[in-house]
Amino acid sequence: MIEANVVIVDSGLEGCLQNDDNIKGGIYLYQDDTGKLTTQDVYDDLYGHGTAMFNIIKKNCEEATFYFVKIFDKEPYCNQDLLLHSLKYVYKNIKCDFILLSSGAVMINNVKVFNNIVEKLYQDNKSIIISAFNNEGALSYPAADELVIG
Repeated sequence: MIEANVVIVDSGLEGCLQNDDNIKGGIYLYQDDTGKLTTQDVYDDLYGHGTAMFNIIKKNCEEATFYFVKIFDKEPYCNQDLLLHSLKYVYKNIKCDFILLSSGAVMINNVKVFNNIVEKLYQDNKSIIISAFNNEGALSYPAADELVIG
């Protein structure tokens, strides 16, 4: 199991920063043209948001270690299946203190599935999830979950 203090679920990390001693690695989760959930080891940031989040946290927590789960590329958009898959991936593969999600889903088919993985991450892995609410103020998940700082 990979160990990192902070998992950033976002747009990845700029390639020139990936050799930093604080970086434990990363992965790109996406849906291919057929809708199949797929992974790649390349997690270069083409949007810049994940890199910005890393720089802010590292500036204030120099000793923190990071792992990146890239779920969007040039546009800050992902669907609920991809978001849910990213949380399940973290649960199964990464021991971490914090999970930072700069995204969320407003339209959820099954809130109980989201609540279940959030509870597992909190109870079993002792991970604290920090998740953004929708910019227009709409209820979004996982930020709306009582175990999430949103």
